[in-house]
Amino acid sequence: MGKPTVECKKSFLIYLGAQKAGSTWLWRYFREHPQCATPPIKELHFFDGNVSRMTRLLEENNQKSFEAEDPVERSFLQNEHRFILRAIDAFGQSECREQAFAELLLSVASDETRLVAEFTPANGMLPIARLQRIADLPVAPKFALILRDPVDRLW
Repeated sequence: MGKPTVECKKSFLIYLGAQKAGSTWLWRYFREHPQCATPPIKELHFFDGNVSRMTRLLEENNQKSFEAEDPVERSFLQNEHRFILRAIDAFGQSECREQAFAELLLSVASDETRLVAEFTPANGMLPIARLQRIADLPVAPKFALILRDPVDRLW
């Protein structure tokens, strides 16, 4: 069986950096760029298999949606809800997990999107073999790594 393919003219960016090194700033930058798309949730934890986090986020989203009075906020929460359901479904894929991940990321892209980015700092702690599988995604990703000086972090 050959490598699954995703027809795509978009680039993927996977963040591998350290926590507290600027990933939220970078995520927000990409979210607001007109040619970039990111999931509505910053950290998917797709490759470390943290599906319980998605389940918790779904419960939190349901509560926020129930309490939301602003139509714009409610619309955002409904989109987030749909995305979380797609993410939970993708987590359940035992075969072609990389294909499911690529399709999940592409679900947030529009025709104008040139770059789709995912920001989970914990990706940097994955075993090398897992990172190599990510590098073999149907849409070959670029990786971003931000580090901070450990001495500066102490202060």
